[in-house]
Amino acid sequence: MGLIVSSLTRRIKSFNIENRAHREISKEKPSPAPRYPSTAKEIERIMKENPEIVNQHLQKNEELYERLKEVYLTSQDIKIEPKKVAEGTRPLPLNRSAPEDTDFGFPEPSMLPKGRITLRQALKLISDYQSDPSSKPISAIAAEHNLGVEMTENIVKYFKTFELYVPETKTAATGTKITEIESGEKVKDDK
Repeated sequence: MGLIVSSLTRRIKSFNIENRAHREISKEKPSPAPRYPSTAKEIERIMKENPEIVNQHLQKNEELYERLKEVYLTSQDIKIEPKKVAEGTRPLPLNRSAPEDTDFGFPEPSMLPKGRITLRQALKLISDYQSDPSSKPISAIAAEHNLGVEMTENIVKYFKTFELYVPETKTAATGTKITEIESGEKVKDDK
């Protein structure tokens, strides 16, 4: 269906195209687009106030035209040579092995600014406080890690480490215990 419609519209667009093209070419001057009403009013006002400006605008300024003839532009291509790296100056890498895997997926910084801690230190801080909150007050933990007391309170309040929860073994309807082996098989214990 689309092929039929497109072929018909193409024929309609190209119908009598030569005559229409000759008609457009033979016109004296193309008619300008209609002006916006406010623009037309502004042009009329300027023509009434200063008609010589309009006449001067329509005339060719010979002095400027002569200056334009004197302008001559020459261009020269500048050869840009790419920077070449000397092949012998840069040493080849000595260690081609993959970087070691780190505990948290990225290397830990060797130096830290005051008020910052590494992920390892943060986990230790949180787990120590979770295990026994009464052993160390928050102010002592803050002083140990060079953190603010308020920051340490917020860390302890809003962040927790995961706790491992191992459910008790379930018993089947027959009363036998079911345990899973690492291979994924289920084995019935008769205990």
